[in-house]
Amino acid sequence: MSMKLKLSIILLILSTLSFGFQQPPTSLKQVINKEKILKADKLLNKYHLGHKHTNNIVKVVYFHSNDQEPLSNWRDRLTRTLDDVSKFYQDEFDKYGIINEGIPFEKNKGKYVFHVIKGSFQSKVYTKNSGQKIQNEIYNKTNKQIEFSKDHVLIINGLCDKKTDGTYVFHSPYYGTGSSMRGVCQVADCELLDSKLLTDTIQKMAFSEMMVKYKKCSVAEFNSWYIGGIAHEMGHLFGLPHDFGNPLEFDSTSISLMGEYGSRHFRDYLWDGKKSSAFSTASILQLMSHPVFTHSNKPKSLAVKVDISNLRFSRNKSGLVLKVDMKAAVVPYGVVVLVHPTFSSEYFNRSFSKVITTNDSIDVEIGFLPNYNYKLQLLSVFPNGTVANFYKAFSVDINGIAVEHKSNNGAVDIKAINKKLQKTDKTPVIQQKN
Repeated sequence: MSMKLKLSIILLILSTLSFGFQQPPTSLKQVINKEKILKADKLLNKYHLGHKHTNNIVKVVYFHSNDQEPLSNWRDRLTRTLDDVSKFYQDEFDKYGIINEGIPFEKNKGKYVFHVIKGSFQSKVYTKNSGQKIQNEIYNKTNKQIEFSKDHVLIINGLCDKKTDGTYVFHSPYYGTGSSMRGVCQVADCELLDSKLLTDTIQKMAFSEMMVKYKKCSVAEFNSWYIGGIAHEMGHLFGLPHDFGNPLEFDSTSISLMGEYGSRHFRDYLWDGKKSSAFSTASILQLMSHPVFTHSNKPKSLAVKVDISNLRFSRNKSGLVLKVDMKAAVVPYGVVVLVHPTFSSEYFNRSFSKVITTNDSIDVEIGFLPNYNYKLQLLSVFPNGTVANFYKAFSVDINGIAVEHKSNNGAVDIKAINKKLQKTDKTPVIQQKN
């Protein structure tokens, strides 16, 4: 490939920072699709009508090594911080007209129940890859108070060292995973982690972690990153995938919490940051049926089998439309479609959603997509919180026509897709990295 062609490809990619998805004007305000969410809320209320309220909670563990005590003032700091994360969830539901009390953390007489676990090893033994080691220790030391097979658990790790120059070094696992049945996420503590410091733009600090070797910033920005990290990983704990949002939802002042860098902008408006995090409509549509938020005793382990057939694309004046024939014993109340080009990560998933009421053919408008290879994930969301996933690979040719590609489990075979496109358009797509 010539240098000129390589430069053209690079410029093309850079010119589509949204990775090819049509962007709204920067003056466009965030679109809050209340009608869609309220329609889904009616379906959920009907489904859970007559079922008893149950106290589905999120348990909190504070974990530290055997050669370090919990970090300074941890209980007060984390009480304020978790209150703020819960309020964030409550506020995001409220935007759509959904009454919710936020995240129901385990409490006793109004105070957080922190299961404090002292690890079996020195701090230096634990790394970002010690997630399972830490979970095993917690399970063995809590006498079944924490059961990862059925609980939703937030683990806050006091695994933070401070260098002689004042730099904080985090070596804690940092991730989240979960479903309607169970979930766990692990995040990092710091003596400066405190929601009341989200306005502290005077005090400076520096830190090093798994994703950033060294960052110097205000204490306010640090807290946006790390409290936003808690909110983001808890989204995964509730089963949310990465989601960059719908192109019409976010303007220059907002960013999807579950997308690329979304966790770094928690309440940025408090310190005059350029943008602040929010949930996409697709995330809210999925969250609202989770048993932790519905508090319904309707069976959350109900297995749901979905038959997806005849998935195809059509076109209208607004671009591509995904059409799917769906059959299921229990009708899902909504579907979420996530799409990202293969040259980007799933953090850049664009989301499209629809509320459905019949066990039949559905269509979801995707819009105009440029000539790339894509990965598609279809989530069928059921009223008991269960989610069924379906994966598909496809490409869009130079004329904006979607070209489906059949492969195992939706895996992308770039050579096969390029070959097919060359036959139809005589023009190969940009070479991508797997």
